[in-house]
Amino acid sequence: MSAAAVRRPRAASDPRVVLLALLAFALLLRLGALGESFWYDESYTAYIVAQRPLHALELIPATESTPPLYYAIAWLWVQLFGGGEVALRSLSLVAGLGTVYVLYLLGRELAPAGRERAAAATCALVGASSPLLAWYASEARAYALFALWCALATLLFARALREPSSRGLWWYGATAAAALATHYFAVFVIGPQLVLLLARLRWRGAWRALALPAASGLALAPLALAQLGSRRTDWITESPLTERAWHALVHFAAGFKPPLVPALLALLLFWGGVGAVALRPPRDLDPRARTVALLALAGIASSLVLAPLGLDRVLTRNLLGSWPLLAVPAALAALSATGRARRAAVAALAVWCALSGLLTARIGSHPWLRRPDWREAAHFVASGDRPQLVVVPAYPHLLPLRIYLPQLRRAPAGRVAYREIDLIVPRGSGGDGCWWGALCNLPRAPLPRRQPAGFRPALVRSAHGLVYERLLPTRRGVEVSAQEALRVLAPPGPNGAFWQRGAVNGRKSHPGSKDRADRRRA
Repeated sequence: MSAAAVRRPRAASDPRVVLLALLAFALLLRLGALGESFWYDESYTAYIVAQRPLHALELIPATESTPPLYYAIAWLWVQLFGGGEVALRSLSLVAGLGTVYVLYLLGRELAPAGRERAAAATCALVGASSPLLAWYASEARAYALFALWCALATLLFARALREPSSRGLWWYGATAAAALATHYFAVFVIGPQLVLLLARLRWRGAWRALALPAASGLALAPLALAQLGSRRTDWITESPLTERAWHALVHFAAGFKPPLVPALLALLLFWGGVGAVALRPPRDLDPRARTVALLALAGIASSLVLAPLGLDRVLTRNLLGSWPLLAVPAALAALSATGRARRAAVAALAVWCALSGLLTARIGSHPWLRRPDWREAAHFVASGDRPQLVVVPAYPHLLPLRIYLPQLRRAPAGRVAYREIDLIVPRGSGGDGCWWGALCNLPRAPLPRRQPAGFRPALVRSAHGLVYERLLPTRRGVEVSAQEALRVLAPPGPNGAFWQRGAVNGRKSHPGSKDRADRRRA
């Protein structure tokens, strides 16, 4: 046998080669949706990080319900790479790939004796193929970074259980503090771990792990109370808690909007593995893996217990930090099985990874998993003549259109001689329980059957989730108010009426007090 033939198998089994291949696989699965238009929540991120540093920090209490660390990192990221869709989302992409790498390390740390390489690669594959992690790795929000911090904190926690050291506990505390500064729900991941460390190491040993998270929590408390009082997340409780808990079970196993049969199979495989770890762990499973899973379940249970007490923010994305803590022990349980059960467990693990990969591959191609194309709508409006009235039935928000049209403002109350009316009709499914930014999150407004007096249809186009129509005046100087246009073009209820200013009645228009209020709101 030649030397080259000997080298090839060794290279293929090199852990670094395997890890790079898994990271490349994860990257490939996450590229499909990276360049899509911003959706509503992401547009707030884009707006905040486009401001000066101090103004950006001032906007967080007024517009967000999460802590400031992600926005600080995103602001720096934008200075280096720009604020477009791909550039801004690439921060979450890097965090998502980092999570896959941390799962590789966590699998190796908690692996059964003698199976470290297989366990590390398997846990990385589970993370790489996860449709839930893939979704948030292509979203310009804090959730991918939140999952990364929680996974990294859990890795350091597992090491502290094995061999506590002063340096290791300080590193754990720093990572836990970063998780809390990224998302408040990190307390349900970090809190049970800190309690266990305190019980095992006592105060003299555990204070190093507690100091930084405690300081982070105290520093964030005023902001958290202010954001809680803003009631911006009250929409979460419009759906029953039982429904949201069930959705979280499905999303953890199969991602968003899975077909029925794959969803049921994924539920059985994912939660069956978690149940096996919690109730009947294999003899060879590292006890720390079961501890990690039980603490994660305890944290989720705590969030459910607090929900009826007025602290109900239970939602899949807020629980995302617990996903790695459940998936890794479930995968390791399959590898730790012995005897007759081993072959079945490994086969179930292979089916789980393959099914997850197929569900993840749908994200960039399935129409109901894509984001509405507000960017194309903005291009349509920008191609018209000012002053123009922009009507968006059943969608009263300036964002995300204003990210692409910085001059867009809420329309004045009076009559204006608009040169055109641009109608943008959302055509989503308006499905109940859909909140994650896909087309199903968008309302489905009816297409208008008539036009305001003095206007005629001139151009109709459509893009993903939206229909655009341009109405032109039948003669020069036709005046119409936003309310008159809405009565004809939009259904009853909240609607959007905006304008792009230009020459009005032969003179330049000037922003009034309503425009200034809009700037403060946006």
